[in-house]
Amino acid sequence: MGAGGESRPRWSTSRRSVTTEAPEESHHVKTRSSISRDRRASRQSGGLGKGRRQTSYETLAEIADWRRIGLHDKYADATMSRPVTRGWLHIGLASVSTFLVSTSGGRDFLGVRGSKSLMTFFTFTFVVPYWASSALHFIPWRIRVAHDISLVLDFLGISGGFAAQTVAWVGKGWWNVSLDDGFEVNKWAARLSVLATARLTYVLTYAVLHRTSTPVMVHRRQLRFAITGFNMLCLLVVETRLISSWRLNLLVQILGKLFVPTYFVFCVAVDSSSDFRPLPTKAKVWEAHENWHVVILVLHLLQFYAVSTHVHGLSAGVWKTVL
Repeated sequence: MGAGGESRPRWSTSRRSVTTEAPEESHHVKTRSSISRDRRASRQSGGLGKGRRQTSYETLAEIADWRRIGLHDKYADATMSRPVTRGWLHIGLASVSTFLVSTSGGRDFLGVRGSKSLMTFFTFTFVVPYWASSALHFIPWRIRVAHDISLVLDFLGISGGFAAQTVAWVGKGWWNVSLDDGFEVNKWAARLSVLATARLTYVLTYAVLHRTSTPVMVHRRQLRFAITGFNMLCLLVVETRLISSWRLNLLVQILGKLFVPTYFVFCVAVDSSSDFRPLPTKAKVWEAHENWHVVILVLHLLQFYAVSTHVHGLSAGVWKTVL
């Protein structure tokens, strides 16, 4: 999860002042128009041979520089730098989590076997969002549209993660209004969070389709933040009502609803201007974005512990062995 780098973008977040110029081209970044020109020139010069169609391999090679996967120093919009460690945590955690949740032994280890709530929580907390972040941070996209799509998936991974966590806490029947006995706060928090994510999906799909007029990164940015904030609020409501330990509850809320968003705004966001750096960084190697994700990982482990306590009282999986 988490989008972009720490260097300043060439656009303003104000809608009136957004620039729409194509990103600068470099040895590993191409715009869609430059690729089209290359194709035409190759056909005219006989490079592909008369009547020969481009192979799938050649098409894939134009989309990303696969030889430099995880090693590139700029994103495909050519405006933001990428530290050398960016994305390694994402793809490592995504790979391990996918293995655990997709194998019988892994599910037993996690204590999620037979529980749709825990499977939902783990999948949409440790698997889906981290693969989406890997696509953005780890792959050296050559063309802007591929970068933009991965950016959208990253945004949706964050919002969808909050919504899925809320649904997982509520459990069976969260969507069925006819089963409600009066106004059930937790169920409505889950429903509204899912609807908010659906709204964000529409907004970001529109952003990709109209990316030539407004960069995806800044399209309806305030609305995007508002929706994600609403997702967090819905999760806050449910967690504070269902986490049994007040100490764990307080720690999760301080870390997840106070520190994480505050650190993002002041240290991680592409337009952050504060010199506030409470955690150590090293330029071009390990920056605020990496610290942010480490804190989020700690938060997710605490949340998984809490929801496991709620579902089976830590009577299964690794919890039964350790605790």
